[in-house]
Amino acid sequence: GPCEPVGFCGSVGDPSSCWQAIAREFVERWVHRSQIRRALGMPSLADEAFVRSGVDVVAAAGGVEGGYQGDVWTLGPIRLGSTQRTADILTRAHTADEIRELVDGPGAAVDRLTAAMAR
Repeated sequence: GPCEPVGFCGSVGDPSSCWQAIAREFVERWVHRSQIRRALGMPSLADEAFVRSGVDVVAAAGGVEGGYQGDVWTLGPIRLGSTQRTADILTRAHTADEIRELVDGPGAAVDRLTAAMAR
């Protein structure tokens, strides 16, 4: 059913689907928990279940396909890398310049990713 607007999924004032609000909450909690872990000298939370859900949410919000091919996570045409690297990127562990160095993909798509995920 409808709920509050979710800017993360592109809503600008219109109600969003409830799943979008729940998905946004999942990603926010994952990001915050990973930030706390990094502050304590631990790596981002990179359990495969978290990364798979995070990739799925970010892909849905961006209107692209997300997945795992070989040993590499992808978002549309962007190759993010290993599970740990993908967790770090999606939980905002890197600056825009660092993300550009870590991922492979078309410039415009990489620019959109860095705008959304850079710290």
